Amino acid sequence: MDMNAIIAMLPHSIASHIDPSAGAFAVAFVITKLTGPFRLMIDVAIAPTLAAYLRHTPLAGPLGLRRPEEMAAAAAERAAKQGESP
Repeated sequence: MDMNAIIAMLPHSIASHIDPSAGAFAVAFVITKLTGPFRLMIDVAIAPTLAAYLRHTPLAGPLGLRRPEEMAAAAAERAAKQGESP
């Protein structure tokens, strides 16, 4: 694997942090570390939408997600308990 060719394809801001004599693992490690904040922002942005979608699928139970009707029942139960408390 020609690491110089791979490093040449990267933006200068990333390529300047990589030693051309490094192996494939080192190159992958540096790229992973440098792209971490961007990947985290994508994960945080996508998570609520993905969870809402998955609540309507058979995967909701195994993933520990409550279905919308279960969430409504739990909210009604909490409201009833709060109404009983002085």
